[in-house]
Amino acid sequence: MKKYIYVSLLMISVVLETQAIEIVSKDITGGGANGYAKTAKSSITVDAPGLAGLVVSYTQTNIVCSGVGYDQCPGIVANSENYYDSVDELFANDLMEFAETQVDENDEAGSHSVTVLVDRESEPRIYRVDWAPNSNGGTLISVHRDDL
Repeated sequence: MKKYIYVSLLMISVVLETQAIEIVSKDITGGGANGYAKTAKSSITVDAPGLAGLVVSYTQTNIVCSGVGYDQCPGIVANSENYYDSVDELFANDLMEFAETQVDENDEAGSHSVTVLVDRESEPRIYRVDWAPNSNGGTLISVHRDDL
């Protein structure tokens, strides 16, 4: 009986565990009304365990923007070289802008999620943005997909 209870609790914990992948991490320090002095963007493709034991391939992008200048901080772009699609691109970029607006309104740290129903997909996508101060006095923003 104890073994049955233990296995049941283990199964429940596995089902309740949230799987997530980080789509983008954006580290912003400084900047001005016209943009940033330095911008950098790099992407890597990662294979990670997904739900039901499936391997999920996705692209993780790291963006760093700093200093006062004239360059715009880049966003993510869906193309044939990465695993983003247009829905990922739209919501990741929108959520990064949402977090930046929150920081501009003196909300230094927080989290926000949206659930998206996509045509021809049986399950909704769940996107989450987290933002918090970074070690340089700026902001670190990360966007995750919590449904994978």
